[in-house]
Amino acid sequence: MSAIKRRPQWGRIIPFYIMALPGLVYLLVNNYIPLYGILIAFKKLNYQKGIFGKG
Repeated sequence: MSAIKRRPQWGRIIPFYIMALPGLVYLLVNNYIPLYGILIAFKKLNYQKGIFGKG
């Protein structure tokens, strides 16, 4: 017997990826944007150079 290769039916799977996309974006935004606040909170600040030391 020959093995039957089954390809995923992308037409059925794509809507689930689209439904998951807003949740993934929400998690990324709420987990990684606050890290910059932590970076600024514990940084030695020089008012002439600014927060990131440029300028």
